[in-house]
Amino acid sequence: MKYWKLASVVIALSLSSSVNANLISNPGFENGLDGWSSTDGADIRSWDPVAYEGSQYLYGRNTVTFSVWQDIDLFSQGYTATQIDAGELSVVYGGVQSGWGTQEDSGTISIRLFDEDMIELGSSSLGAFYSNHTWVSRMGASDLLADTRYIQYHFEGTRVEFSNADAYLDAAYLEVQSISAVPVPGAIWLLGSGLIGLAGISRRKNA
Repeated sequence: MKYWKLASVVIALSLSSSVNANLISNPGFENGLDGWSSTDGADIRSWDPVAYEGSQYLYGRNTVTFSVWQDIDLFSQGYTATQIDAGELSVVYGGVQSGWGTQEDSGTISIRLFDEDMIELGSSSLGAFYSNHTWVSRMGASDLLADTRYIQYHFEGTRVEFSNADAYLDAAYLEVQSISAVPVPGAIWLLGSGLIGLAGISRRKNA
């Protein structure tokens, strides 16, 4: 019995270590554009389609392009210069995107890395994306470069036809993770192997 208790503890610790905090404020736009900087045209929508989560999401009014962004101060999030500059952290970012009808308006999720003087060190983008009334999860990753002190999460919508810039965004996220962290599928496989080993030990002791 004590082996299965040990396995339960291992599972709990492994699963808890795979959970990372989303550094985006108001990621689902449930509080409108609170926490976001934006250009003219960025607005909130709640129907056709319904939100991916909650009741609201981002879209663009009658404008050729629109943008929203957040600048995240890593020090205020509890990270130290030593942690950041060791080169052992990565940025995982993304969101859930959709569009309207057959209108091919597109949205682009990207991040930019800045030093303490707001000089850009690097960037990463998921590229322009279009989806017809279907919510699609999008994810990207980038190394957290040494000297990074701020990360900007950025979304830009582009109108191709008709009136509104119907590039939708919901459930935006940005997380800082350890590069050396075991991916969840690999962790599950290792846990499975561990459980088999523990079961074998238990059988041998009972025999």
